[in-house]
Amino acid sequence: MKKSKYSFSNLTLPLMLEMLLFTMLNNIDTLMLASYSDKAVAAIGSVGQVIFLTILFFQIISNGSGILIVQNLGARNKINAQNIIKISFILNLVLGVIISIILRKYTDNIILYLGFKDELYRIGVRFYKIIAMFSFVTALQLVNNSVLRSYGYAKLSVKINIFTNFINIIGNAIFIFGLFNAPILGEVGVAISTVFSQIIGLIITMYFIIKKLKIIEANKNINFISNSLDILRIGIPSAVESLLYNFGQLIIIKLIATLGDSALTARAYIVTIARFVMVISVGTGSASQIITGYLVGAKHYKYAKKIVNKIFLKTILSIFISTLIIIAFRKNILLIFTKDNDILNISIESIIAIVLLETGRSINMVYISAMKGAKDLIFPVIIGVISMWCIGVFGSYLAINIFKLGLLGTFIAISLDEWFRGIIMIYRWNKEKWIKTF
Repeated sequence: MKKSKYSFSNLTLPLMLEMLLFTMLNNIDTLMLASYSDKAVAAIGSVGQVIFLTILFFQIISNGSGILIVQNLGARNKINAQNIIKISFILNLVLGVIISIILRKYTDNIILYLGFKDELYRIGVRFYKIIAMFSFVTALQLVNNSVLRSYGYAKLSVKINIFTNFINIIGNAIFIFGLFNAPILGEVGVAISTVFSQIIGLIITMYFIIKKLKIIEANKNINFISNSLDILRIGIPSAVESLLYNFGQLIIIKLIATLGDSALTARAYIVTIARFVMVISVGTGSASQIITGYLVGAKHYKYAKKIVNKIFLKTILSIFISTLIIIAFRKNILLIFTKDNDILNISIESIIAIVLLETGRSINMVYISAMKGAKDLIFPVIIGVISMWCIGVFGSYLAINIFKLGLLGTFIAISLDEWFRGIIMIYRWNKEKWIKTF
């Protein structure tokens, strides 16, 4: 393995920093919006779940191509890796344009589905119409990020994110606070600055990939259909699991909406805070997928098993310590976001569950990501669908409507889902079932 690019430390730290920057961006959006309106926070926080659901469609291509690229690099097949990049750009561009048109047309219906009413509905529509229109930018950038990670250029991705985040923050400040005599646009301004910064990031990464990786000079005799099917064969199962999970989260948001605006806003703040902890598991999960894919391409299966187990132990310990710190200082942290007593009381009670939720999530982030890198795709999807809907979604329904546990009950149900799946994934990985897929 090339130590300079594919070691755990060289991959994980930049990937964690990239996720941290993304999380900070969302938190800065939330803090700025909180000074503008708590209702804007509730609306945009919940619409964020729809945005993430959209991203999952684009990840069909980016995830599938990322795994194929890194395995081809591990097998020293550089030309095929370059051709896969070309194909993934074309596929996600077409998909992105189609989805952008559809989402823009049906924005009102999507926001209504979330159960928003009155001002929450109006804020959600104004924000999401702009974001939906430029979904194709996100589609292309996901491919770019996947390519950079697969080639070991995680640090470059971080530098680009720092720059684009800075642009986004300036844009937010201008449109939320009316700097430089600009009009105060609130949620519309946040959407505009978000899209603008994404476009700048896309231009920079596209230039680097074309110039540095020389994909334009790749083999002209590309088997487009065969390679596209390979990408879809890997990408679809990976995306289906995430798609069904996030669709389940939308159902849970609808259930939480029945508890009132304060519960919705509290959820938005807790999720925002929890993302700082997720930085660890997302970073180590992405690293485990890249490392496993590279090692599998090089036929080093036993070493892949060993290194992923080490990654997991480091991850869950870090997550456990981080969540305990957040719980210890939860009131002070939440006061940064809101002074509303109802929201504070709900948040202080419910945020305790993140220690159970994030430790459980870390298991799945590491092991399922590693299985994706090894092309062991179907089993995690089957277990995921059963667990997410039977424990996560149905458990949330019972927690709210039968046991009257409110927002805290939904977090407990989601946590139990994560742990149930996680234990099964640990068993499968260590029994080496994933090796039999080759």
